[in-house]
Amino acid sequence: MMKKKNKGWFSAQKLMDEVNQLSIEELNEFEETNQEEGIVEDQGSAKATPEKKEDETNRPADNEPPKTQKEAVKPVAQTFAKPISHQRVAGDQQKEQSVKKIAVQQKSSGNRDSYAKDSQLVEDKGERMEKELSTNQTNKQESKEQEKDHMIENLSFEIKELILENEQLQEEKNQLKKQQKVVAQQEAEAKELKASLLEANKKVKDLEEQLAKVDTEKLEVKIQQLEAKLAVQQEKEQQEKQTYEKERAEWTLKRQEIQQLQEVIADLKQQLAEKEELAANVSASESNEEVAELQATIEALREENAALQIENEQFQTEISEVLVFARRKANRTIQEAKIESERMIRTTEMRIDGIHDRAKEILFEVNETKENVIHLFDDLHNQVHQLSDKKLLFEELEK
Repeated sequence: MMKKKNKGWFSAQKLMDEVNQLSIEELNEFEETNQEEGIVEDQGSAKATPEKKEDETNRPADNEPPKTQKEAVKPVAQTFAKPISHQRVAGDQQKEQSVKKIAVQQKSSGNRDSYAKDSQLVEDKGERMEKELSTNQTNKQESKEQEKDHMIENLSFEIKELILENEQLQEEKNQLKKQQKVVAQQEAEAKELKASLLEANKKVKDLEEQLAKVDTEKLEVKIQQLEAKLAVQQEKEQQEKQTYEKERAEWTLKRQEIQQLQEVIADLKQQLAEKEELAANVSASESNEEVAELQATIEALREENAALQIENEQFQTEISEVLVFARRKANRTIQEAKIESERMIRTTEMRIDGIHDRAKEILFEVNETKENVIHLFDDLHNQVHQLSDKKLLFEELEK
């Protein structure tokens, strides 16, 4: 500020030097132009309305006096006041022109006293203008400082936002690290589950193979046992049939013998009847010895016939009892064999169905665990992929 004041173009000494350098002819021309325009500037001309100032600044160049080299030297105040608003520049130019006009008028009048007063007024004007310029500069600096403060506030706000974002990123980074640890644990659990699933599949396959082997072996053993029992029962039935056939053959032989004896008895009866007839015809002279012998033979034959009949009846009853017992026993053994075979077949079928159902349940559980493990593995893969993407994004943000 001090440098600018020392080097300022609006000092009173500078203005007086410029006025002294003007010639009388130039001053007269300047007065004539001002009189033609009807403008009389005084000390209060600086308080003119903005409309008059704009009219004066916007006057056409035709009404201005011709500029010489001295007049062509423009005050630096105009260039210095360019950053200020248009109204301030126009006001400064008007003030400068008014000062010059007053100085020219005072010089042309030739009155030294009034010239001194006017020079004092000019100095006062210059000081006032310098004060105004200083106030404008201070206002400008204040506005700049306000802008700087505003910019600093904005920057501090942005810095706070960046700090908050950095804290959020740090929290996200910590969360990502935690999630990475969780994902690593889940991956380890998934690997363990996968290994356990493989072991379970192997065990299931081994159990299925063992069940198949055990079932087939047991069934074969039971079938062989049933076949052996059936063979034994068939052998028993064959033996019983053979004994029955033997007994039946013996019975037929005995029956034939009985029939033969009956035929013999019938022959003997016939002979006896014939002999009785002969005996009736025989004279009384014949000996009684022959009759007694014949009667004795007849009695013996009758007793033998009765005994044979009794024996035949007993044999027939025994044969019928044996046949009934054999039939009952054969039917019973056949029925028991059928029942036992059906029972064993049913038990084997039930065990086979139970084993099949158990195998289905194991297979269903294995498939379900496999699907769960696959789903868990997919979830872990997606989480790891998301975490890797977030990690890359976070690394890019850190860069």
